[in-house]
Amino acid sequence: MLASKLKYTVLYLTLESYEKQPILKSQVLPLLNAITSLSKDLNTEIQFILTTKDVDTVKIDPTYPITHVKISNGKFLLGPVLLFFKLFKLGKSCDLIHVRSYLPMITALLLKLFYRKGIIFDLRGVFPEEIALRKRSKFWFVFFKKAEAIFCKYADVLVVVSKKFMQHIQTIYPKQHAKLVVIPTFAKPAPPPDTAIDNIISLKKEYFKDAHVTIFAYSGAFEKWQCVNEVFDFFEEISKLYSKYRFAIFSHHAELFKSLAQSRKINMDLYYINYIENKSLAQYISQCDAGVLFRKNTLINRVAAPIKFTDYLTSGLLVIISADIGDSSDLVQKFDLGYITENLKQESIQKLAVTVHTDLKIKTQKIHERIKKALDEIDISKAAEKYLTLYLKQINKVQE
Repeated sequence: MLASKLKYTVLYLTLESYEKQPILKSQVLPLLNAITSLSKDLNTEIQFILTTKDVDTVKIDPTYPITHVKISNGKFLLGPVLLFFKLFKLGKSCDLIHVRSYLPMITALLLKLFYRKGIIFDLRGVFPEEIALRKRSKFWFVFFKKAEAIFCKYADVLVVVSKKFMQHIQTIYPKQHAKLVVIPTFAKPAPPPDTAIDNIISLKKEYFKDAHVTIFAYSGAFEKWQCVNEVFDFFEEISKLYSKYRFAIFSHHAELFKSLAQSRKINMDLYYINYIENKSLAQYISQCDAGVLFRKNTLINRVAAPIKFTDYLTSGLLVIISADIGDSSDLVQKFDLGYITENLKQESIQKLAVTVHTDLKIKTQKIHERIKKALDEIDISKAAEKYLTLYLKQINKVQE
C-alpha cells in the first residue's frame, strides 16, 4: 500500500508587482513551480500562497500550484502592515513562511507573534544600503540597518545570493552564521521563439540591414548603480575600432537611454534602443554577441547576483563585466566566459575596448561549451532542490 502524499502550504511573501516588475515572472514563478514539481517526486506536494502588490488579481498559469493574494494599496511601511491584516487568517493554515526581501519581513514577524511558523528570510540584496542610495537618507539607512539585525535574529534561515554576501552577513552578525545558506540567482533555459505571436524582428538583417555586424548588448534599468554612462563610454570606444560594431539596449527605461544618447551626440544609426516584453526578451538578447554588465565597486554590487548575468549566459553571449560583482565575476574568470575590467575609469574602458576588439573572435570559439559548464552550477533545478530541502527541514522542525 502506497503511503499517502504529504501536503504543505508555503506562504511566499513579496511586495513586488507581477504586472510592473518582470522579476516575478522570470524568477519567482518558475522557481515555485520547480519546487512543487520536485516535491512530487518525493511523495510530497508543496503548494504556495503568493502575495504581490497589484491592483488586480493576477492571472497565473493554472498549471502552477499557486494561490494569489493581492494588496493594491499601502505605500512603503504601510504595505507590510496591511498585508498582515489581510493574511491573518491564512497564516494559521500555512506550514512555513518564505519572505522575499526586507519589507515583507515585517509582515512575517507580526504573523510569528500569533502562529508558530518557521521563517526563511531571502535577503536578495543589502536593502539598507540600496534605500540610502535611492532616497539619499541617513535616517532610512539607520532604520533598516536596525531592522535588518532584528530580521536576521528572528528568521530561522537566511538565504543569500552569493558567497560574498554570506561573508558580509557573517562579519556584521557573527551569531547568525549557522543560519546562512547560499542560493545563487538561478538560470533557466530560454524559451523557444514564437515569431508569429511575439513579432520578433531580426536585429542584424532587418534592423541594421547587415547580417555580418557584431552586436554588443545592455539589458537592464536606468538606475544609479547600473553605470549607464560607462556602458555608453565602452560602446563609443569600441565603435571607433571597427565599422561593423552595433549596440542594442533593452530596457523599460528606453526613453531615458535615448535621451542620454542624444545628449552625448551619439550616432543613433549604430543603436537599437527599445523596451521588450519579458516573454520576448531572451529571443532578442540571443541575437547579440556579447553582453555588458558594469557596476561600481560598492557593497551593493559586491554581494549581488544580477539576473542579467544569467540572462546573457542562457542566451549564449560572452560577458563583459566589471570586477567584484558578487560571484558573477568569479564565474567569468573560472570558465573563461568573457572579459573583466578592474575598474571603470576612462583609461580602463579604452584598454578594455582594445582587448575585446583584438581577440573577440578567438574568445567566442567553443564559448557554448564553457557557458554550459557555468550554467550547470546555477541551474534552476539546483536552486529548487536547495529550497525544498530547507522547506522540509523547517516544517519538520516546527512540527516536532
